[in-house]
Amino acid sequence: MQYVLIQMPSGEIKIEDNSTHIGKKRVEKFCNQGAKPAGTIESHLPPIQLRRGISHEARGRYEAENAKLYSLRRFIDEL
Repeated sequence: MQYVLIQMPSGEIKIEDNSTHIGKKRVEKFCNQGAKPAGTIESHLPPIQLRRGISHEARGRYEAENAKLYSLRRFIDEL
């Protein structure tokens, strides 16, 4: 399947299947709301699994940065 990546005005990336009537309507709705096409992905995975993979990587980066901030906060509190 081929999926369309849509970047929302907030910066969020949505993954939509553009091969079905419902998917085409959703892409059209997002574009009317100011979203811009960001690319395509061809994959045999369903969209939920693609989102999980992307979210997993982002979550790991978030946790690493949060740990740095926590360490810095502890350091400042000890001064």
